[in-house]
Amino acid sequence: MSEQSCALSALEIEDLLATRSRRVSRASIYRILEELEQIGMVQRLDIGRGMMRYEPVRHGSGHHHHLVCDRCGRLQPFSDDALERAIERLSDRVPLAVSEHEVVLRGACDSCAD
Repeated sequence: MSEQSCALSALEIEDLLATRSRRVSRASIYRILEELEQIGMVQRLDIGRGMMRYEPVRHGSGHHHHLVCDRCGRLQPFSDDALERAIERLSDRVPLAVSEHEVVLRGACDSCAD
């Protein structure tokens, strides 16, 4: 998963493993993803329509957020330094020790908006 630029579904992980001659049942993939999420190595991303995707928890330069097309389901990562600074400033003003955050922007991608 760390080789991927963005979150993958369990089916995509299954297909990727199969291309590398490593067949693993989907049930095993879900079980492992759940365990990795519980220990904080993987984060789950709900992109809507009952679809979950998973990616390694990234800090520093690998940290990113997501753009999700509500029409086709396309998922695209994005980073924004100004957004990160705004979140840091906000975390100083809220009654919570912020340990992580995720921003998901939804709308229509360029292909679907036409």
